[in-house]
Amino acid sequence: MRMKEVLVVIQLVRRGGVEIVAINFAKQLQSLKKYNISFLLINPNEHQDEELYSQLKADGFNIYEVDKSAKGYLGKFRFLNSFFKSHHFDVVHSHVIFFSGIVLSAAKLNGVKTRIAHSHIIKRNEAENVQYKLYKTIMRALINACANYKLACSIDAGFFLYGKKTYEKNGIFIPNGIDIKKYEFNPEYRNEIRNEFGIEENAVFIGHIGTIYRIKNQTFLLDIFNNILNELPDAKLIMVGEENEKESVIEKAERLGIYDRIIIAGPRADVYKMYQAFDIMVFPSLHEALPVSLIEAQASKLPCLISDTITREVIFNSNMDFFSLDEDAASWANKALSMLRENRENISIEKLRKTYDLKNVVNLLVEIYG
Repeated sequence: MRMKEVLVVIQLVRRGGVEIVAINFAKQLQSLKKYNISFLLINPNEHQDEELYSQLKADGFNIYEVDKSAKGYLGKFRFLNSFFKSHHFDVVHSHVIFFSGIVLSAAKLNGVKTRIAHSHIIKRNEAENVQYKLYKTIMRALINACANYKLACSIDAGFFLYGKKTYEKNGIFIPNGIDIKKYEFNPEYRNEIRNEFGIEENAVFIGHIGTIYRIKNQTFLLDIFNNILNELPDAKLIMVGEENEKESVIEKAERLGIYDRIIIAGPRADVYKMYQAFDIMVFPSLHEALPVSLIEAQASKLPCLISDTITREVIFNSNMDFFSLDEDAASWANKALSMLRENRENISIEKLRKTYDLKNVVNLLVEIYG
């Protein structure tokens, strides 16, 4: 039986965000021996993870890139039109939010039968000016006309990309699946990571997984941590993820006099071990769709304190709680301190497993891919 040719469209290769979700899906699907999966990178840049890129190539994935000479939306459409003429795909699965309108238009024009748009965000990182609103309107119309499957990681993410009426009528919820077993609590990993970063056995280790940039609100996280230090002077805070705007975090930490108590670890391939070492994860994002890191944290039974701007669809464990960004840093700190008393060993993850285990999620994609 002929393997189906599948093209997964992402911005670039990285270990976080939308991209790692798409990559995890692709790896699991490739292992089924039913699909030959390729990647198309729309915007490879200096933030690309070259180690992961090489690993994907070694694993047998083809990786294509939009030519740098393709300028503007029209130039990129011409490139994609030519690309689809010269490469046959049975399935195109696009994770590039509104730019999926251009991707799927070119795919439809060239006879790709299964055309999938996939939404992972609920809001643009920057303010929406008139130009962007026009772009969004045009791209949404193209997506809704050209995608024959409209996927989203949450209800709000579906509303954002397709519009409320369209998503309610035709949308499909696809969880951001993970390998649950990989993230289950492991005391050996806990000791390994805490030893690496010099965390004493009884010291509280506060974690945060996510790219350092504005919407993740890490400068407010530092205010929270500063208040925690008033009660737990031996505590440490670690931030794991890409360091897009770390200068503002460093400046704030130095101004508060707590720079020696924080660790900026950068992106790591062993992030599944990090959750084991933490005592709590604090996540005061300004807005999110459905962060994969919060699913991973719950798989390891880690207590999580998160902002109430994040969808309630994310909560599965009883040791996870929302808190308002209208509350001050001291209140956040007090709430975090109270959550440290909870015993993570008593937490059940069976409900989480049923929804988010990667193998179960991939079965949903198999039904779509055919």
